[in-house]
Amino acid sequence: MDSETLATAVGIVNAIGIILAGVYGFVKAKSKPSLIASGICGMLLLVFLVPGFTPWSWYGEIVLAVLMALMFYKKAFSNDAVPEKMVSLLGQEDAEKVSQTSKTMFKVLFFLCDLEAILCCYVINGLK
Repeated sequence: MDSETLATAVGIVNAIGIILAGVYGFVKAKSKPSLIASGICGMLLLVFLVPGFTPWSWYGEIVLAVLMALMFYKKAFSNDAVPEKMVSLLGQEDAEKVSQTSKTMFKVLFFLCDLEAILCCYVINGLK
């Protein structure tokens, strides 16, 4: 499998994971911003993967993947308390479970974004 195919496959998995994380946030915590933001970011990642979309697609993919990785790192490894809105919606125990599940998803997405950015760098290096 060449680096372009691998980067595309990881990018698709990453984009779908980001979209599904937003759906999870909406279903569990009624978070419309999570649903909208994840949909936009996931779709952007997918658009950059369309062959021939733009000669700069791989660079756009790297920039977006790195920005998403930074965001997921902050969310995955923070020690913040469970948000009050989530506690009021779900109760303390369920809110803590949802928060832990979210942190696990953010860790996986952080890893996928990093992997995607690295693979895209390999693709760009191979295209030169």
